[in-house]
Amino acid sequence: MELDKDTEEKTEFKFDELDESAKNKARDKWREGGIQYDWWDCTYENATTVGDLIGIEIGTTTVQLHSGKTRQYPDISFSGFCSQGDGCCYSGTLNIAKLKGCVAAVKTHVGEDETMFALAARGEALYDQIALRLFTLRPQGVDINDPDYTDFEEVLLTTSTAIHGKERSCYTTSVDLDNAPEEIEDAMNEYVSDFADWIYKQLEAESDWLNSDEYVDEDIKNNDCIFDEFGSAL
Repeated sequence: MELDKDTEEKTEFKFDELDESAKNKARDKWREGGIQYDWWDCTYENATTVGDLIGIEIGTTTVQLHSGKTRQYPDISFSGFCSQGDGCCYSGTLNIAKLKGCVAAVKTHVGEDETMFALAARGEALYDQIALRLFTLRPQGVDINDPDYTDFEEVLLTTSTAIHGKERSCYTTSVDLDNAPEEIEDAMNEYVSDFADWIYKQLEAESDWLNSDEYVDEDIKNNDCIFDEFGSAL
């Protein structure tokens, strides 16, 4: 004899109908499947915008798409977020002239990001450090607007310095300057490296959000997933 429809045992459940134990199992399985898109794109785009405001111009690299076409992509690499050696690096150029006034430039873009404010302040200090050295080292009577004047310290202030990203067992970002004063090269390296750390923190925060219960729950429900009573997808 068949059971009345009203008394049939329920075998299919929407996410909100599961108990907390089954929800946790469903969440874990959902996370195991991974995020099926390049979730870091927006973070890369924002890093490129912020970098430009503080004198760091992130370069691009050519990426092969599944369609066979290619596109230019920010030259940023990372690994994360719970293994030894995880980190982030990028390649590009450091535009010394743009360091002047970069604190005001970032304030309208990054909100209350005190870490970025502090980094931008160091960028301005680096500019002042270089400018002071130029003033004290500049030969008497030299026309600094003369295009044939190629003293290293003067070139340093008016051109971009290459930033190298190196992906190895860990991630490093640095500049490599010939004949540069050691204190200026050290300050540059700390500046560009700390910006890589800032990018990594943005990536980590985005990853944490995408794997949070709140986000996963909404993603599951938006995909109209059905489960058994134990939280296994049907």
